[in-house]
Amino acid sequence: MKYILEYNSFSILESEDYVLLSGIKQKDVHIIKDDIIKNLLPLLLLKEEDLFFAGSAGKLSDPEEISKNINIILDSKSLTDSNNFDISILEFLKSQIDRLKYNSVIKDDDCLLVDWPFNDMNIDVIIHPSLNYDWVKFTRYCPDILNGESVHNGKYREAILSAITESINKKIVSYDDQNDNVREYSKLIFDRNKGMYTLNKSFIGSHGTLTKAYEVKGSRKLITSNPDKFVNILFGDDIIKDDLMTFDNILDIIKDQDYKFYNKLHQIKSRFYKNCMKLNIIPLTL
Repeated sequence: MKYILEYNSFSILESEDYVLLSGIKQKDVHIIKDDIIKNLLPLLLLKEEDLFFAGSAGKLSDPEEISKNINIILDSKSLTDSNNFDISILEFLKSQIDRLKYNSVIKDDDCLLVDWPFNDMNIDVIIHPSLNYDWVKFTRYCPDILNGESVHNGKYREAILSAITESINKKIVSYDDQNDNVREYSKLIFDRNKGMYTLNKSFIGSHGTLTKAYEVKGSRKLITSNPDKFVNILFGDDIIKDDLMTFDNILDIIKDQDYKFYNKLHQIKSRFYKNCMKLNIIPLTL
């Protein structure tokens, strides 16, 4: 019989006759991050600027608090430029991890889940190769709560950026011919992995008018995956991306009456609440 001493220190791993739980404390995250840099970068012929640690691991307020995994974003362009392979990026990553003798599995066709050894157990390290590396570094940045950068994690920042994006530029494309009801409208969409898009939504279905609009097929178009251009669209010329690295800073900007979309604040607040629910975080009062 095997016993688990600290329930909160572990995440679920299954075996034949027991469930083992594992994770890593905030105060220990830097150790495994250093080990990843030391072992992974030479293996992939990458530099430190080609790798970004996303998520809150190592940044939460309590040094004893557990993070269940560590997320890594890799610059796909740098990876392909530095290596010669004729298989998919994920297959190449898995083949290289295999050289370390670590277990790994391709997950959802967009990331590699690795059992990274640490102190007689394995930590879930999730490697995400990205073709939009600069964009993802910006959108998935998480403030360092442990060192006082903010009191709100990166999900709140994502929720407010998405809320602003979806609130500022809704336009009616067409009305129903028989009344004044909106038939189709366009809006902006925030995708944290790919960029900012525009798309159309319609209330007209094959059997008549719908109560909930659906995305019109073929209408989605990329506006930008450049963080600087994105910031300029949402905030104007006087704000740069470094001004927007915490939820708190973003909130201060949009609540200022000089903000270019201050007249959309009510819509932003409403959208922010819905985004918090989607991201499974406690909604804040703006």
